[in-house]
Amino acid sequence: MEKINELKVKLSGTVTIPREILTNATIDLKINRADCLDYRVINNHDGSFYKVYNVKISEISEVEFISDREKIEGNKKKSASQRLRGRAYIWTAENDDTDPEMFYQMIVNKIINNFDILVDYLRDK
Repeated sequence: MEKINELKVKLSGTVTIPREILTNATIDLKINRADCLDYRVINNHDGSFYKVYNVKISEISEVEFISDREKIEGNKKKSASQRLRGRAYIWTAENDDTDPEMFYQMIVNKIINNFDILVDYLRDK
């Protein structure tokens, strides 16, 4: 097994933004919920290797561009119900063996059936 000397991330994907951003400016980029698709091990041909992870902005990713002056949020790529379905799929993959679609339907039904309780709960926060 080769010794990995360095770990890197290659970002890909696109996001729609509501207005222009300054060029030649330094910005912070915050990405929530990107997908790590795979990785490659690169041989430097000097006895060292590095690993590059391929990370893609996904359909449920939330992206923010932050500069000294402002914060710009990327436009959401999907509707709220599509993002909820995606979040349910991710949660079941990380926490549970439940069928993701059944889990999503259960969540939606609980939200609808307990709507007044949920609104009261959110107002108290």
